[in-house]
Amino acid sequence: MVSIITAMLPDLAEIQKRRRGLSLSQKQLASYAGVSQSLIAKIEGGKIDPSYGNVKRILKALEKEMGKQKKKILAKEISNKEVICVDKKDSIHRAIELMQKYDISQLPVYDENTPVGIITEKVITNHIVQNKDPKKLSKRPIESVMEMELPQISEDAPVEIVVPLLQHSPAVLTIKRGITTGIITKADLLKIVQL
Repeated sequence: MVSIITAMLPDLAEIQKRRRGLSLSQKQLASYAGVSQSLIAKIEGGKIDPSYGNVKRILKALEKEMGKQKKKILAKEISNKEVICVDKKDSIHRAIELMQKYDISQLPVYDENTPVGIITEKVITNHIVQNKDPKKLSKRPIESVMEMELPQISEDAPVEIVVPLLQHSPAVLTIKRGITTGIITKADLLKIVQL
């Protein structure tokens, strides 16, 4: 009977491996499993042969904690690394060319290396409707029609932070040490189901 029970349990070394993988202390694991810290220490040190019940409680606590600590998806995992952008001094015509070439509906606007705004298809079409001379509009600098700058987050931020930002902004820039590393739009959120 003992050999059957032993065969059903994973190797006891797996307890320490799983605990460390979850960044749990022995004290935390003991608390979650309802056993003493010294029991965890003795099991991990190979100093005792624990009861089936205790091992089962410990493994159940580890599984529960694994469920809580599901892999967090980071912003950089869904961002587009190639950020197509324009300078604030570029013409609106230049922005339209890039949008058509890359089949995108918005472009971050930069002043040298600093993001200062966004130009969107919607903004351009609104100005076309309001102006009698679209040719004249196309020669104007982007800074004359751009909207406020895009929100910026660390590329290592959890993707949950991106969702509310995209409710109020057409895109979010990811940054690392103050440098843009990617852009996330609402369409990029669909990548989450593929990860």
